[in-house]
Amino acid sequence: MIRLVYNNIDQAADFNCSNETGTDVSRPIETAILLSLFCDARAGVTQVRDGEDRRGWWADSFADNDTWGSRLWMIESMKQDKATLRFAREEADRALQWMIADGVARSLEIETWWLDGRLGYLGILVRVFAPQDPAPQLAGPWEVYYAQT
Repeated sequence: MIRLVYNNIDQAADFNCSNETGTDVSRPIETAILLSLFCDARAGVTQVRDGEDRRGWWADSFADNDTWGSRLWMIESMKQDKATLRFAREEADRALQWMIADGVARSLEIETWWLDGRLGYLGILVRVFAPQDPAPQLAGPWEVYYAQT
């Protein structure tokens, strides 16, 4: 597995390679969460305006309920308010439910907040509680520019 590292300044993830093995597998949970949150899930027909791109992965057309990614991208057209924070938290939770279903985690805690002094910037922090570990593994926090101000 290759580790992805998110850069809050560039608003992008990049591969991190170690000198010894060529890949860095020190935080595989974080890489899985990054892929789950920041790959675009397909929006429902009623969730976008007529003719608007629904995004998403083409193979999700053939999936029953096991879809890829999140709809966090939809925040681009939302206002910077409490409802948008709630949407972001609920969407992140939906995108990460596979971790519980697959036994990777027994529970998740997700926090979202607006960053002080940075209009339109949303913070996301994920706590993953592994099945046999009482202490959470932290993923994030990530800063992402989304909402309209």
